[in-house]
Amino acid sequence: MKTEQCMFCGTTDDTWHMIGCPNFLSYSASLKGTANKKPENEKQPYVCEICGSTDDTWHLLGCTKINEQKPENKGPKETSGKVRWKIFPFKEAEYVVKVFEYGASEMAYKAPFTYRKGIDPADLAEAAIRHSTAILAGEMIDPESGLPHAAHIAANGLMIISQYEREK
Repeated sequence: MKTEQCMFCGTTDDTWHMIGCPNFLSYSASLKGTANKKPENEKQPYVCEICGSTDDTWHLLGCTKINEQKPENKGPKETSGKVRWKIFPFKEAEYVVKVFEYGASEMAYKAPFTYRKGIDPADLAEAAIRHSTAILAGEMIDPESGLPHAAHIAANGLMIISQYEREK
């Protein structure tokens, strides 16, 4: 990291030191709207290391090139063996959540997790098949719930996986 002497306190920390420098903060508070006024003890003209501008010390706060900078590419982040959530269709998964909400509202207990008490996986698979055959027949929306049959299929699959995970 580049180091230079702070024009406000003389320290030779990194170039970003000025943003937290107590002398700079008290100086900036004393300006009260005089954004282009330079400090009296300024030893050399300020040069923005991002775009090369010599406007003033306040330039960095409004530098138009700062947002164009890209971080140094240090290679890909190691993601092997990790779940790649960015490929999951979250927006479409809302329909599956709505199917679970619909199922919870239809249950006598009005509880969203009654399926965790145990439903025969064969019954869940049969329900998924019924929804699949409705799609094959050209019906995309379940008339009872008003939700896509595909969301019911996904919900049935998730309940089967959930039961499998609990019984492992």
